[in-house]
Amino acid sequence: MPLLDNLLNESELIQPLVDKLDPIVQAVPNFLGYMQYFLGGLFGLYLIYFVFSLLKQKKELKLLEDIRQELREIKDLKKQIHKVVKNKK
Repeated sequence: MPLLDNLLNESELIQPLVDKLDPIVQAVPNFLGYMQYFLGGLFGLYLIYFVFSLLKQKKELKLLEDIRQELREIKDLKKQIHKVVKNKK
């Protein structure tokens, strides 16, 4: 029975450590719960930022397309003016 006595002695030595670590171990799930909400909130904010960024880029792309279209129209008008001026000479 020396093995059993050894185990009992070791558990008696470990028990004070377990008693001291018990509050920390019980606090971990609460801490993880807070971290879950915090990280979830950060992810939610990032997701909102991402959606607004996409909308802004779409708006800027539309503006660039409009500018490109206006430049084409200006070039066409310039060509027409040159034709008219050339024909009058």
